Amino acid sequence: FLVWYIFELGAKTAYHQRNLYFGKIHVVWWNWLDFSIVAGGILDQWVMTLVVAVCGSGPGAATSLLGAIKFLRFLRVLRILKFVRALMEGDARWTESPPFEIFMSGVIALNAIVMSLELDIEWSGWVIVENAFMLIYTFELIMKLKLQGLSFLVNVESLIWNYLDITLVIGGALDLWLFPA
Repeated sequence: FLVWYIFELGAKTAYHQRNLYFGKIHVVWWNWLDFSIVAGGILDQWVMTLVVAVCGSGPGAATSLLGAIKFLRFLRVLRILKFVRALMEGDARWTESPPFEIFMSGVIALNAIVMSLELDIEWSGWVIVENAFMLIYTFELIMKLKLQGLSFLVNVESLIWNYLDITLVIGGALDLWLFPA
């Protein structure tokens, strides 16, 4: 993925040139974040590997440099902010389209099948499958809340379904993520 991020940043730099990093702060700070993520990835994956190969990884062998570069791994976490930005700026009307509703119906049906299989088949991978379903349901709820705003909570036509969605997602998040068994 790092190669893709480097290509993306290079293409954006070639297209926008100086305007990519200098301008209105609410626009360019995302570009600086992208640059930091790419630079941190290069330092982490390529420079750190080179330093370990040249100096070794034992005590005293460039440990302060390695410690600083390991800190850059934190920048990987910041990639989620790119997703949050796209989520906040994007159009969410597609969540009310028939193809998305069919997709979600299929996910619910598949989840029901998986729940029945979990009762009969011992497998340690069920937790991963449950988390995947939970992520899909959470994403759907976030997108619908983004699209409808507070009317999601008071829309008379779908009030019961909306509160059921909220209850199931919060209950699932508590069960899987906050208080796992």
